[in-house]
Amino acid sequence: MSRLGDILSELREDRGLTQLEVSEILHISNSSVSAYETGARVPNIDILVALSALYNVTTDYLLGLSECNTSPSVLNEEFIDGISLGTIIQSLSLLAPKQRIAVSQVINDMRFCAEVSVSANRME
Repeated sequence: MSRLGDILSELREDRGLTQLEVSEILHISNSSVSAYETGARVPNIDILVALSALYNVTTDYLLGLSECNTSPSVLNEEFIDGISLGTIIQSLSLLAPKQRIAVSQVINDMRFCAEVSVSANRME
């Protein structure tokens, strides 16, 4: 199986879809979906883009060029008060290395506090 095939198969299974369902969604044959997942065929650009949209990942992720499986559309999502995640990331990229370390530590501390809070709520 090709790297692309592995990725497509994993994404489909993670979303609880069958090959037949994917074929119906994309209006292609079931055998085409199977061939893409086994590496026997490579999808054309239009199908690759459709698969990217279906699974909400980048084409770079599908092609194994990026480990980040987050769709770029997430950058347009509001973070807070009308400020997008993309704007936050742009601001973070301007920080000096020591400032980046400090922000990373704050985020990790906040994540830890959130996890502790969730665990405490489950115990109640």
